Amino acid sequence: MNRTTPALVVVGAACAFASAQIVADSVSQFGGTQGSVGWEYGFTEGAAGPFTRLPNFGVWPGVNSNEPVWYVAFGGTPEDANTHLSATGGHPHLDAGPPGREHHVVRRWIVPETAVYRVTGLFGDYTPDFGTGIHDGVLGEIRLPGLVLWSLSTTGTTADAPYQVEHAMPMGATLEFAVSPKASQHNDRFTFTAMIEVARACVPDVTATANPFVAGFGEPDGVLSNEDFFYYLLLFSASDPLADWTHAASPGSVGYGIPNGVLNNEDFFYDLSLFAAGC
Repeated sequence: MNRTTPALVVVGAACAFASAQIVADSVSQFGGTQGSVGWEYGFTEGAAGPFTRLPNFGVWPGVNSNEPVWYVAFGGTPEDANTHLSATGGHPHLDAGPPGREHHVVRRWIVPETAVYRVTGLFGDYTPDFGTGIHDGVLGEIRLPGLVLWSLSTTGTTADAPYQVEHAMPMGATLEFAVSPKASQHNDRFTFTAMIEVARACVPDVTATANPFVAGFGEPDGVLSNEDFFYYLLLFSASDPLADWTHAASPGSVGYGIPNGVLNNEDFFYDLSLFAAGC
């Protein structure tokens, strides 16, 4: 595929530097409408299954509280009651026998604009043991399609603790907060909250200068200029992993705007397209 490199015309475009602008909150924005303000609530059958929205919303006795939850079904048995998501957490599901269902619960957020986002929150699974003698924890992950940004395997007695993730995310990508069971689902109630803010609105703004001997090298300054492009060229020519932007440079392609661990021309042309679009 032939590509033409456009001239570098951005000399000093100021970015809409919306630093620390909170754009999403999994707790305060939790509600009974799928897709509201970008949030969806669902599950997958095992790790490889497709995302399916949880079909029911309401208050029910399966979670031992009066809080509303998204859930699969309620048939009066624990097997029907376990798969759910609440404002602050939820519970995955694993059948001890037939029919062998394994539900990984997934709360996800649709990225509204391309930016570098900072995600903070709490994750843990400390719950009382109700006499089962089994308490092996869960696996929590924050991920973009094809890329795990953060993960933590708990023990069943892991206290809620803060986490932080910062990463560039393309518009339209799904940011997932997934929790899966281990060998047992007993007492797998967990806490998983997320506050999402814009850490840097202008993704290609990566430096104040391309001169490694000048202060500001490798530090975004809120201004998109030729310094940013030449800094990226330095990273790219040195095969620096930080230059890995994307799977593909064509908008709409699978993995667009998401690193894949491979540095090639797709990354270069992706950076060039961001730079040419300006901020």
